[in-house]
Amino acid sequence: MLRNGHRIISFLISAVLLGSLAGATFARNRIWHDTASLWLNSAEGSAAKRGPDHVAFIFLGAGQKFAGDGQARKAIEQFRKALALKPDLAEAYFDLGLVYGQLEQYDRAIEEFHRVLALDPEYEGVHYAAGLAFAQKGEYDRAVEEFTGAIDADPEFAQIYVNRGLAYARSGKPGPALSDFQKACALGDVQGCEALKKN
Repeated sequence: MLRNGHRIISFLISAVLLGSLAGATFARNRIWHDTASLWLNSAEGSAAKRGPDHVAFIFLGAGQKFAGDGQARKAIEQFRKALALKPDLAEAYFDLGLVYGQLEQYDRAIEEFHRVLALDPEYEGVHYAAGLAFAQKGEYDRAVEEFTGAIDADPEFAQIYVNRGLAYARSGKPGPALSDFQKACALGDVQGCEALKKN
């Protein structure tokens, strides 16, 4: 019985983590509807007219478009160009982290998320994204820390409780896991309620 419980928890962790990364990507895709070439064409000559910060945001937009189209290498190239012009552009580091996460390069993703935190400790979603990356690496205690930071920033976001509960469960802490699943369920999260039934 306990063995099946571990399998269920492992399955839930994988499904939730992959779904969460896909959700973050989907959210970025909705923002950029134009082609990346539009962004890159507007970058040509803009530096002289509007300055390097403006061009950095154009490269950022192109990178987001490439990322949304599943062209990770091109996205990384554009984000790096943006950061060369504007090294304090937290959004570019965040987006780099998301792309590295999609490429399953979790150490690099975490590195980029920590750069975001160094620039802006209250950047929305960065603790959550870092928690997902740590969980994918199997570093569940570190994932719990990041998810706790995400909960501090947004205590009504039920999915964070589900993910932290799964991380607790994977690290052998069923009490806190159950508590997080209860909180997620109370907030209306179906996965949290399902996890409660299975535990």
